[in-house]
Amino acid sequence: MGGWCWRAVAEILGARGVRCRAPTLTGLGEREQLSRADINLDHHILDVLNACRFADVAHPLLVGHSYGALVAAGVADQLQGEVSGLVVIDGFIVDSGQSAFEAYPQVRDLLAACITPANPNFIQPLPIAAFDVPDGPLTNELTRKLRPMPVATHTTPLIFSPSLLRKLPRTYIRCAEFPVFAATAARAVTEGWTLAEIGAGHMAIMTHAALIADAILAAAQK
Repeated sequence: MGGWCWRAVAEILGARGVRCRAPTLTGLGEREQLSRADINLDHHILDVLNACRFADVAHPLLVGHSYGALVAAGVADQLQGEVSGLVVIDGFIVDSGQSAFEAYPQVRDLLAACITPANPNFIQPLPIAAFDVPDGPLTNELTRKLRPMPVATHTTPLIFSPSLLRKLPRTYIRCAEFPVFAATAARAVTEGWTLAEIGAGHMAIMTHAALIADAILAAAQK
């Protein structure tokens, strides 16, 4: 999607004295001109890894939403203990060596309709109705700013050290009105994550920014 969808959360955190960055991943949002079929999860991990390194922030808290959960986990692994924790908002949790589509065949099947014969290497944006966002400014913004995503982002396996990630404070924020990640939230609890739940849909980072900001701040205090 792009860093733009974090604008409201970032403004709330900034008003509370929290320094935060929401980098746009290569090929998405305002960086759409860099889009290529071969851009994958590893490229996006490097995007955020470099954003952390060049921001000169000691021990950042990594936050990932949806697919971004894989990116955040990959960055945490790469930084080797230099981060203060990991927060996932309604996102993927996979075993090392798994891709999003491998771990979540239901998501693969859902997105299959968005991969067209004319553009087989890209996932076209879902219909706006799928985001369960009230009609108005947010739906208009999604309509204008959503861009295709390379399929390779969801077929690239995430390689990480499970033992290293288990040492991090980890919080899973479940959006209760979106059932896709209910089983993932339950798995997170069994694996030692702190679970937080909010009454919102999958796009809570846009529709319920204050609740998300509160949950991130709570996670930062763990």
